[in-house]
Amino acid sequence: MSFAKVYTVTQSHLKSEIITVEADVSKGLHHFAIVGLADKTVEESKERCSLALKHSGFRSPRASNEKILISLAPAHIRKSGTVFDIAISVGYLIASDQIRCDVSNVIFLGELSLNGDIKRVKGIIPMIQKAITEGYMEVCIPEENSEEAQVLSKHITITPLKNIKSCIDHILKTKRILKLKFSKNKSLNTDKSTTVLFDHIKGNEVAKRALLIALCGGHNICLYGPPGTGKTMLAKASASALPELSFDEQVELTSIYSLSNEYQFKIQTNPPFRSPHHSASYTSIVGGGKEIVPGEITLSHRGILFLDEFPEFERRVIDSLRQPLEDRRICISRAGQKVEFPCNFQLLCSMNPCPCGYLNTGIKECTCSPSQIQKYNKKISGPILDRIQMWVEVSKITYEKLAQDNEEGISQHQLIKESIRHTHTLQKTTFGALSAHLDNSALIKNITLTQELKIFYDTLASRLSLSARSYFNILKVALTISLIENKNTILKEHILEALSYRPQDGFVSM
Repeated sequence: MSFAKVYTVTQSHLKSEIITVEADVSKGLHHFAIVGLADKTVEESKERCSLALKHSGFRSPRASNEKILISLAPAHIRKSGTVFDIAISVGYLIASDQIRCDVSNVIFLGELSLNGDIKRVKGIIPMIQKAITEGYMEVCIPEENSEEAQVLSKHITITPLKNIKSCIDHILKTKRILKLKFSKNKSLNTDKSTTVLFDHIKGNEVAKRALLIALCGGHNICLYGPPGTGKTMLAKASASALPELSFDEQVELTSIYSLSNEYQFKIQTNPPFRSPHHSASYTSIVGGGKEIVPGEITLSHRGILFLDEFPEFERRVIDSLRQPLEDRRICISRAGQKVEFPCNFQLLCSMNPCPCGYLNTGIKECTCSPSQIQKYNKKISGPILDRIQMWVEVSKITYEKLAQDNEEGISQHQLIKESIRHTHTLQKTTFGALSAHLDNSALIKNITLTQELKIFYDTLASRLSLSARSYFNILKVALTISLIENKNTILKEHILEALSYRPQDGFVSM
């Protein structure tokens, strides 16, 4: 036999495609070529495969006068990376009559080292998902990718491979390798010894209440106040209060992280909490670069994006949040390609009332000039202010409160976490989404206001000159409050509490 077909998968951002590796070996002067819009990393697989096969006891493509052509189809799809090495090697061995086997229902993924060992690759989760979708029976992967891949092993046979020799023994059935067994990976669960809990934070009951509402409904929230009042601690406690991701969400998030430069080859089990420094560049927040990698807003998908010292970020970075906050997706366009990433994150930010932090606080005298204060507040545009549903002042805690011992009894953090879990389940069951993510028509359909309450709210909205977005956002917050309190309808006190989370006059202008 001088021709063979072997199958692998290529990944371009979040899209995966089945690639047919066609190998043809014919007599003639030595020539080894790979065609099919392959980049430099794929071209270099000729050297890796040749030496790996030589050191594994097979005849190397370099050792005989043969014309070897490897075609990667479909040819119009650009191929990059080292994931094709095993498929190219197996295809060559079959085409050169060194082995005979049926691999028509097998996907091969992995990079070869020069001594024949199989090294792990990025993006294994979306590639296995593509194999499942296309109906393949088995996926052969690097042994080093086993930990993350085992969560999909109940849907397809996954075989971990240590080297190319074990791969050939397995497909020839001379020495079968045990397939992976399904296991829920818990390797990235938060270390409780370093986790900030709401129990650790003295006072700030108003801020804790506001964060409970925001986390239950998925509302964007800003904590403002003088330095040292606990804004950052409150934000970190919020991260550990969110419920664990569902299985599908874990797989989705891991697929996103597999594209990033900080990928740990493990399943992401908890909602992410991303906290970039205010010096972060526009590209690091939004995403992009030469290879178009996801930015912080995409890495925060299904979790929290915490922007500490919010006005200290570049104006361009702050304004870049406008479209993702509204659409929960971001489209990055570059010459010749267009990539769309999901970014369904909850924005949690903190800021001081002025650059020095003490404007109208009564703690210290503000040393900022009027122009400095104006420039500081102008960093945050009106459209961004309108997309942050809740604004909460975090005041200084008295020393007596700080010195108090924690009260015995049920953990406050555990109560908040349980309330969030219960409310999330209720909203997803009833509305199909969190209240903050409901569109206006769905919101009107799922709430009931008495005629008296509607007149009352419309009058308040008129006096406050609320925008259309703010009008519906307040109703969404009120809906979340009613669900937390197990009420079947929105009451007047719910709307009044939701209105109380609007920014105070004189701090920021809406």
